[in-house]
Amino acid sequence: MTIQRTDMENPAYLGDGLYAYFDGNGVELRLARHDNKCAVYLEPEVMQSLDLFYRVAVPRGVIHDDQGDHRRAAKKLTQSRKAQTAASA
Repeated sequence: MTIQRTDMENPAYLGDGLYAYFDGNGVELRLARHDNKCAVYLEPEVMQSLDLFYRVAVPRGVIHDDQGDHRRAAKKLTQSRKAQTAASA
């Protein structure tokens, strides 16, 4: 997926109906619905926290592998963990 620079008039589509806007300071996330009155605003500190959460909480390889198939990547990760457990036993 390629994401272009964005502003409030030209949101970036992130997938699953989610759009991101950058106002020069933070990122606003909105769902693609005509009646959407709710948005999430992520200030720089919150973006840093989200990035840290992603890097710490999401095991490497779970989200995407080379083909972008998360199920195949999760299966590989499970197999790798089983192999590590068996090797340490």
